[in-house]
Amino acid sequence: RRRASISPGCRWYHLGFYVHNNPKMTYKSSFRPSQLLCPVYKQWIDFDAGRRRLEEESPVRHCCALVKPAGSANANNSRPTSFRVDDLLLDVGNCIVSVGLLNAEGRGIIDSAIQEFVAEVGEDISHKFVIALH
Repeated sequence: RRRASISPGCRWYHLGFYVHNNPKMTYKSSFRPSQLLCPVYKQWIDFDAGRRRLEEESPVRHCCALVKPAGSANANNSRPTSFRVDDLLLDVGNCIVSVGLLNAEGRGIIDSAIQEFVAEVGEDISHKFVIALH
């Protein structure tokens, strides 16, 4: 709610990691719309479709690609053409700033964390988050 009051245009909220066979994680499936990140291709997929794929393709380990590889049917290869790390938003405690407003020292402190974040969630959606630095 705090983020919504600060950044009313923010449409996404990251609930953290989802571990399929952990009963304490089931509450996350009740939030809608809900998506899972494919750990192999770094693409987002509808939660219900991802859960079905996990249960069908890997009933014991619950680890598999949630989307089809590039070039196969239903693969989503769309990428923003104008992605810039400088446009990502940061919650620094008392205000929201873009990465591009940081000086060289600030960038040096956060660059590795930002790159890790973008690698985990993907370029296609990382610009829709406000990254908390607390």
